[in-house]
Amino acid sequence: MNLNWYCLYLKPKQADIVSFYMRNAGIEYLYPICSYKKYVKGKTLEVFEELFPRYFFVRSTYQMVPKLRYFRGVLKIIGDSHGNPFAVQEEVIESIKGKMIDGVIKIGDKKFEKGDKVRITSGPFENLEAVFLEYKNANDRVNILLNLLNTQVVVEVEVGVLRKDS
Repeated sequence: MNLNWYCLYLKPKQADIVSFYMRNAGIEYLYPICSYKKYVKGKTLEVFEELFPRYFFVRSTYQMVPKLRYFRGVLKIIGDSHGNPFAVQEEVIESIKGKMIDGVIKIGDKKFEKGDKVRITSGPFENLEAVFLEYKNANDRVNILLNLLNTQVVVEVEVGVLRKDS
């Protein structure tokens, strides 16, 4: 039995239903979710989103793929104009799986290195340049080196208010 990965395109908000039916049918699938931290109104929130919204990967035989179109929640199979499904390279799927921790791809964790030039995007120091020093508790807060009134000051801020400066 020759199994390959294929891609389905789902109807809006149907990933949970399609996952349920694939699991019950014993079909291996991948619907990658990513998480990142977002700074909103003084709080850091963890946000979860689909890595490829509405694109759902399944491992199946070529002959079985057309039948997957009839699963509840599936809109179409990604393929050519003649209805032949495109196989997704195993390396692509393995690369995605390799980035997953507990079924989720963490984005933005430890995106700064010591010495990086950063810019503050909100708060009392908005638009000021600084130098990244270190992560503090659980990556939510960081220390930066800020140049204020010709004096370098270490300031602790939320990681969500920083972006790399070019």
